[in-house]
Amino acid sequence: MKKYFLYAVGGVIALSAALVVYGFYLNIKSENNIAKMMEERAHSLTVAEVGYRMLAPQYSYGSIKLFSETMTDVVARVEGRVTDVYVQKSQAVKRGQVLYKIHNDDMDLELSKLQSKIAAAQAEYVKVEADKERRATLVKVGAVSRSEYDSYIAAAKAAATEVEVLEAEYQQLKNMHGNQAVTAPLDGEALLLYAEKGDYVQKGQSVALIGDFRELYFQKNLSYRDVKNLRLSESEQYLVFNEADFLEKGFDSSYKLQGQNIENKVKLALAETEPPLDVEAPIYTITWKVDNRAGLLETGVYRDVKIVDAISYKALCVDNKALFNIDDERKAAFIVDENKRLQLRKVTTGAANDTYTEILSGLEEGDEVIISGKEGLQEGAKVEVYRREGIREAF
Repeated sequence: MKKYFLYAVGGVIALSAALVVYGFYLNIKSENNIAKMMEERAHSLTVAEVGYRMLAPQYSYGSIKLFSETMTDVVARVEGRVTDVYVQKSQAVKRGQVLYKIHNDDMDLELSKLQSKIAAAQAEYVKVEADKERRATLVKVGAVSRSEYDSYIAAAKAAATEVEVLEAEYQQLKNMHGNQAVTAPLDGEALLLYAEKGDYVQKGQSVALIGDFRELYFQKNLSYRDVKNLRLSESEQYLVFNEADFLEKGFDSSYKLQGQNIENKVKLALAETEPPLDVEAPIYTITWKVDNRAGLLETGVYRDVKIVDAISYKALCVDNKALFNIDDERKAAFIVDENKRLQLRKVTTGAANDTYTEILSGLEEGDEVIISGKEGLQEGAKVEVYRREGIREAF
């Protein structure tokens, strides 16, 4: 009986071991099947074709600050109250144009007093001169001594000097009175007005800021690669503004842009580069000159601007959405090969704009690159490509 019991126990153990082994086998087989299924799984992706296109290189800045090289403060030359303002902010002005009128009540009173003093001094001079002439006749006949006559000559000279001094003082005060008209020192634009009608200003106080804004400037740094891509030494560039910021600045000035078909770009020119472009350097400090003869810009900060090459050229390009960084220096893209598998291609890029990037190496014309759903992709993954309503897609 004991013998049969041992057989039964052994059979149970053997069966249990067999079940464990079989379960392990099924687990391995299931994992292999899952791996195979994952390998064969088709990804839902969108692709674009690498090809030759006309490319206008551009470079984007978060902000720039436009400034004028010709700006000056206009100061009051007399103390007084502003009675009239003849200019508005952002208005174009000519040299000598009257901007403000300043009135000084004390000056008017002083002029009136000086006029009275001059009249009295002139009357005194006429009287003393007449006395001198009479004494000259009496000296000839011996009725008056020579010394007495000399005293009248001295008195006449003193009276004449007094008239000259008072007249000079009057002219000086009159000139100051004329300075109550504050004029523009140069052709330009009224950027800021510090004084308003009714304000009391001191002599020497700044009342306005005038600048010649037909040419504006801004300064930025560019790398050697960016200088080369923008073709600064062989092409022309435009400065393209954020449209909302451009119109906001325009409306803030006195120009009426609304309803006008005005492009939000202006022509650029290189004003200065440090170092010169013919000297290879990692970083260049570029001073740009902006053509503002249309008067649509003012000094200040502009956001989200682009420098765009004026001339396009034919280049092998890829959609910007296909590229991603693999380190600080290099970019890459996934392509779909002839076996409908993904391949990772490291690329060397050139110039770029908002839509396309120039490819110098790593991709060829006709390559199909993934432009969506790149997250989590691995080289070798399988895709199915077909065309739907003109859109190239991969699944």
